Amino acid sequence: MSGQSEAYRMQGSLEGWWREAMRAARRLALAALLAALVWWAAGESIVRWIFTVRYADVIERHARQYNLDPTLLVAIVHAESGFNPSARSSKGARGLMQIMPETARWAAAEMGMEGFDVQQLDDPHVNVAIGAWYLQDLRRVFGGEVAVILAAYNGGRGNVDRWLREEIWTGSPETVAQIPFMETRMFVQKVRRLQRIYAFAYPELRMEPAQRRGWF
Repeated sequence: MSGQSEAYRMQGSLEGWWREAMRAARRLALAALLAALVWWAAGESIVRWIFTVRYADVIERHARQYNLDPTLLVAIVHAESGFNPSARSSKGARGLMQIMPETARWAAAEMGMEGFDVQQLDDPHVNVAIGAWYLQDLRRVFGGEVAVILAAYNGGRGNVDRWLREEIWTGSPETVAQIPFMETRMFVQKVRRLQRIYAFAYPELRMEPAQRRGWF
């Protein structure tokens, strides 16, 4: 009898443990469901809070001036400077879009900006204007594939031209891993990820599909 009693007690303990485990699982499932519902209802607001866009008016104005998707330009600014207009790189790149002084001088001359000085790259308006113009010039040279344009923006148009000519890289977003420079490879991937986030959080900035012409 003592053996049966012990067995009953063990069975009762197991059943009690199982019931408690099931209650805990139901509570966790309910919490997960509630979290999902909150995210679904307020997801865009949460992402906006985490990924706040600074200088949105400046970025949007110059993006649309050169037929660029504003969310792409926002993603580049985020990746390059974190929206810091005074950002400097170890190589000398400056401002929101981290433009090199020699590139800025050449672009400013092409744009007809008289009296340009590299100190103006600290001005968000000037920096984004030059950066947007430079992106559309890269599009003119390389066509509409954004992965190629981003690679040229970061790694240099001469390098990208050689990679494509020598078939080191196909130029496709699916083969970004072929890009020889790790920094450029990571830059292209990061900007693509960021643009998807900003396109979700800021639908008012998105370019309509019919206008994008290859811009993801």
